[in-house]
Amino acid sequence: MIKIPYGISGFETIRKEGFKYVDKTSYIRNIETERYCMYVRLRRFGKTLFTTTLDAYYSIDKKDKFEELFKGLYIYDNPTEKKNSYYVLNFNFSGLLVNSQMNIKEIEEAFNAVVYTTVKFERVEWNNEYGLDASDCFETIPSKILTRVTTNGGFYIARFEAGIAENMPQEELNVDSSAIYGTGTYKPVSKQGVIVWNYIQWGDANDDTNSGNGAVTVARNMYPEEDTNYGVVSTLIYGTQWDAALKFIGAYNVGENGYDTYAIDSTGMGNYSGIGEGDPTSEEPAVSGSSETFRQKNIYDMAGNVYEWTMEKYNTDCVGRAGTYNDSGSERSASNRTYSSVDYDSSSLRLPLCTLYKIILNFKERKIN
Repeated sequence: MIKIPYGISGFETIRKEGFKYVDKTSYIRNIETERYCMYVRLRRFGKTLFTTTLDAYYSIDKKDKFEELFKGLYIYDNPTEKKNSYYVLNFNFSGLLVNSQMNIKEIEEAFNAVVYTTVKFERVEWNNEYGLDASDCFETIPSKILTRVTTNGGFYIARFEAGIAENMPQEELNVDSSAIYGTGTYKPVSKQGVIVWNYIQWGDANDDTNSGNGAVTVARNMYPEEDTNYGVVSTLIYGTQWDAALKFIGAYNVGENGYDTYAIDSTGMGNYSGIGEGDPTSEEPAVSGSSETFRQKNIYDMAGNVYEWTMEKYNTDCVGRAGTYNDSGSERSASNRTYSSVDYDSSSLRLPLCTLYKIILNFKERKIN
């Protein structure tokens, strides 16, 4: 049976897993004779697949894979002098949530909204002295998310905690109304300098697919499935994604115990100052991205500031990550797991999204080029 690579644009995946591949490698030699190249083909015409082919061909890091990836193709028998001779940088803007109605300021904010985490999609046992261990918790991740992260080697995560909806009436900004403004009437924002959407319940039912009021619903309402303008659907972050993002942040900051020092002791790297009340109606509420000190690999506030809900569970309770402005960076570090009931209303949220074809920040069936 012929394996058709529907929705798969990674050259390595196609070649290693035996998918049907139409040989276009003869064009590589032609490209080297051109000074400038610009491709303006329509969506789904193979632009991404061809750029990943170029990555595999020119990258020094993939020199040892040349035979495995290219044997049987034109370029294997007719290589150029530049084969596997460059350090290749990949810039992927498929997760840029823009449309033709946006102005320059909105497009700029979209560029600053997400970070691509090029890491394995896996849960990590951080061995924290405080809080739950990963082995104490569980979560069910849709198979299409796992498949796409594996295929594409990473996913996108919001740079900031979800902020209070810009159109939310002032009278709804109070602790007692968390069940009201969690219904999905308002959409959160993801940008720097806004009041963090705190004091929100996980949901009103212990159900990770049909939750009622709360963080799960709010997260999905940022980019709902019925809105086809962006081609993505947002969800609440999974614990596995949180761990993967922490590994991405700490790739060059490993302590003597073998674990990322930011993940197990976030002292000085998150808002643990006692400044920034969680209540959005306070005189000095928690704000997203309030200090550059709290930025790691361009992601803000994964330590301190406020607890953040995830899709992870502990028995019948739900798991929140990290700590708050009023905690200790050593006791409630970025990797800390804390459990609460579904109706506990003193946590916030952070968004990832995805498309069917490429994980970008967490759920839909359409690709953006």
